Amino acid sequence: MTGARSSSDGQHGSDELDDVMLPERIHDASILAGYLTDASNQTGYADALLRPKNTGEVSAIVAHCQANGIPLTITSARTSTTGGPVPYGGWLMSMEHLNQIEHIGEDTATAGAGVFLGDFQNEIEAKGRFFPPDPTSRFECSLGGAIACNASGARSFRYGPSRPWIEALEVVLPSGEVLRIDSDTPIPADWPVPKWTEPTVKTAAGYAPANRLIDLFIGQEGTLGVLTKATVRLTALPTEVMGILAFFPSRASAVAFVERARTAARNDRNGALSPR
Repeated sequence: MTGARSSSDGQHGSDELDDVMLPERIHDASILAGYLTDASNQTGYADALLRPKNTGEVSAIVAHCQANGIPLTITSARTSTTGGPVPYGGWLMSMEHLNQIEHIGEDTATAGAGVFLGDFQNEIEAKGRFFPPDPTSRFECSLGGAIACNASGARSFRYGPSRPWIEALEVVLPSGEVLRIDSDTPIPADWPVPKWTEPTVKTAAGYAPANRLIDLFIGQEGTLGVLTKATVRLTALPTEVMGILAFFPSRASAVAFVERARTAARNDRNGALSPR
């Protein structure tokens, strides 16, 4: 993947970061213990923990590990149920300090990958705008983690998962190169594109079949690159929300209703059967 260029400035991000020093490596077992598991209840082990404060330090860590053959696992809020952030040797890199909210506008908002999703959404809603993805752990998970697994949640019937709401990403590749890509960035012609078949169970993660580079990094669970910053799309904040409890005479009738509602909602997102 080396050689791909930034869509925003046409420069190799790693060129300007070559002399960035690695952050402190933490070996204290009592500190490491708090980073070795996630919601899957698997527990791993690591030789060191690093907590970068900016993209330059992330790039330096990734490049160093690549050059020296050091396994590197990325972690953040550790709400995953898949064991993805659980290390089995090597270094563990936490994204917790990349948590700044940079901008909230009318149509988009930008923040570091380590910001808590719920906090980000609260700031957006305080300005009268709305970022819909609604994973159960939104007040405990990070923005980058939600994008990395294409998180959805209770509002996905109307708004879908995270993917359609991501406008731009800053990504550190395994080489340490920094890419800044947006929704118009194509996949470079010389990149091998992962082939992946979606399983027949409910899932939002995985490699999306697409021609846009941004889609490869949404749902890829950190296997292709490290997300350091994201710009998301916003929509109008609903002013009135009403809940309805409906009883069905059978499971079959409930499923039939949902299937018809889904078809109706896809045909008319503002129709009678388009609940959030």
